[in-house]
Amino acid sequence: MAAALQRRRRSLKRPVLAAVALIALAALGWWWFVTNYEQVAIRIPIGASAAARANPYLAAMRFAERLGWQAHLEEQPARLRHIPVRSTILLPAGRAWLTPARAQSLLHAVAGGAHLIVAPEPERQRDPLLQELRIGRRTATPSRADFDAVLPGSDAPLRLSARGNLVIDPGRATVDFSIADAQGPRIVSLRRGGGRVTVMTAMERFDNRHIGNHEHAELLRRMLLLTPTDRLLVLIATPGAPLWRWLGERASQLLVAGAMVLALALWRIVPRFGPVAPAPEPARRQLLEHLRAAGRLRWSRGARQTMLIAARDQLERHIAAAAPRLAHLPPAQRYAELSAQLGTDAATVTGAFQSPAHSARELVRATATLASIHARLRGARRRSHPQRKRP
Repeated sequence: MAAALQRRRRSLKRPVLAAVALIALAALGWWWFVTNYEQVAIRIPIGASAAARANPYLAAMRFAERLGWQAHLEEQPARLRHIPVRSTILLPAGRAWLTPARAQSLLHAVAGGAHLIVAPEPERQRDPLLQELRIGRRTATPSRADFDAVLPGSDAPLRLSARGNLVIDPGRATVDFSIADAQGPRIVSLRRGGGRVTVMTAMERFDNRHIGNHEHAELLRRMLLLTPTDRLLVLIATPGAPLWRWLGERASQLLVAGAMVLALALWRIVPRFGPVAPAPEPARRQLLEHLRAAGRLRWSRGARQTMLIAARDQLERHIAAAAPRLAHLPPAQRYAELSAQLGTDAATVTGAFQSPAHSARELVRATATLASIHARLRGARRRSHPQRKRP
């Protein structure tokens, strides 16, 4: 009894000891981990979102919304019919859609109180908007040096980056204020009617990548405060989908059918492998084959009676040459003698010379009779005029 109880106690102690050992091992491992490692925060770049990739001025629009402005992106500015007068219009370069008529529409909105912030096109590219404003631009030496800009109504200058190699030539335009660096004017602003037009090189200062650099965000805020507006309108003509993508979405079945037709055409014209077979030599046809072909042609044209008349005329000429006596006999007597020589009845010979051929069988029968008479006369002539042997 005592031995059984002792064995039972030992069996109960083993799981407890194993659990204590496992806990101690886990605590030791945890102590080693926390003494050799520490928790730190790291920043992993994940790239721009899909909205930021589609709209390069998304950060500027979000910034304007936080300041109290309404921000709107117009991706098809060519279809824009109405522009609110209480709006600040951000117009980057690359305006192939901007015609002189649309430029007049924008300036009409400016005259009503809008603020147009426009980036000039490259020097050798047409810019109807700046032509209407009589403002030019020129290419200068690229500069990477930053410069300070003082806007009206503020004492502290803003640190801006000099991006690009374009400078503005205001010409004879009445300029309200101008900001320049060592190369020349970079920002030029002038009043037009009840609104304002600001020509600024390097609109990239306001895009998603550069608005956080230097004091570009503050520059945008002060630009928004130059006129009493409550809306930011960004005009960007986004490029359409590539042709291959549009065809894949709209005409996939047509593309598959065209590919199959092209594959069949290439399979048909592609040269086959193996030795080149020689071209067969042209076969020379016999005279009889040509005569048969000519007869078939006349037969297909319905000239049965013409062929029979030609055979009769040919035989009459042969009779006149081979047997002149028969040629001068009356037709009935001549036909009787010819039938006697052939060993046939006179009606058959008479029909061959006088009866019309109403069917193919009658034509063949009459032609065969005429051919037999021709052959009989030729044999008789050869017997009556034997050829002389040469000495």
